[in-house]
Amino acid sequence: MKKCTYCGKEAPDDATVCPLDGEPVVDPAAPPKPEEQPAKKEGGLGALRRVGGLLRFYVVVRIYLAPFFAVLSFILVLASGGIVRSFLFIEAVHILLTIAGIQVGIALRDIKPKAVQAVKGWLIAVLVWGIISAFILFFCGLPSQLLLQETIMPLISFAIWYSYFKVSKRVRATYPDWAQK
Repeated sequence: MKKCTYCGKEAPDDATVCPLDGEPVVDPAAPPKPEEQPAKKEGGLGALRRVGGLLRFYVVVRIYLAPFFAVLSFILVLASGGIVRSFLFIEAVHILLTIAGIQVGIALRDIKPKAVQAVKGWLIAVLVWGIISAFILFFCGLPSQLLLQETIMPLISFAIWYSYFKVSKRVRATYPDWAQK
């Protein structure tokens, strides 16, 4: 029986990838290939050198879930009776940021150079836009509970993900240029 290189589950002898997670499988009795040996000597980071864990979650959210919710939000604003131009403007900018987020997610997924720097820049842009849009919504008379939600969410999201991309061992192992500016 072969074993998955990621989850360790057994797979049939004729399998090339794990039926559970799609990662490569190897025969534990076979000697390792020469190109696989250096990864084990790098302080255990060789296993992290891929888009997995929280990084995979972030990529899936950026590429698939965020666009769905951005379009849904835009449709709801259009469907509401009294469309306020500022809400429409805010949603249009939100759609543009979502498109940029998709591009960032694809760069991360494909392990492109400067992908981490692009994510950090995108996170800063979303944070700045969250603060600007909060002021716009405040002057449009949005209820304070919604205004607080619209202000706090970008701050929390920024704090969590910016920190993750600064200190994650997986990010360091997957993107060699993660610390470059």
